[in-house]
Amino acid sequence: MPLEKKTIWLLIADSAKARLFAVDRRERTLRPMGEWQDDVAGGKAQEIVADRPGRTFDSGGPGRHAMEPSSSPKGVAKARFVAMLADHLEDEAKKNGFDELHLVAAPRTLGELRELLDPAVKSRLAHEEAKDLTQLTKPELEKLLGGRFWPV
Repeated sequence: MPLEKKTIWLLIADSAKARLFAVDRRERTLRPMGEWQDDVAGGKAQEIVADRPGRTFDSGGPGRHAMEPSSSPKGVAKARFVAMLADHLEDEAKKNGFDELHLVAAPRTLGELRELLDPAVKSRLAHEEAKDLTQLTKPELEKLLGGRFWPV
């Protein structure tokens, strides 16, 4: 039985690292299409904010105390990274860059990404899985996930 002529993409992601592959069903391989990494989102919070927090006067007396940031710099970086991935997928979907998308992401990242996906991407979403596989090599990914893409 001949293989369907479809462009299938696989995105492996967490909140600081992502890799995009095109699935080559004939050659039974994953072809790298792009890789992104956000060092701020992946770093330690104390490395991101090296300065001491600002100071403010106490509202109830003459004392002063450190101000807490309104949002975590690492959290902001993670949200920005996930939004960048969603934007990239949207741009590619609108250019018909892929027919089918398989998404494997860390559970929290998957939830955040799902909320940001454009309808053009959602309509092409064939499979999603809540797993962090970003540390696996390309051969390990092919061995683990290949069965869903190429016939036995």
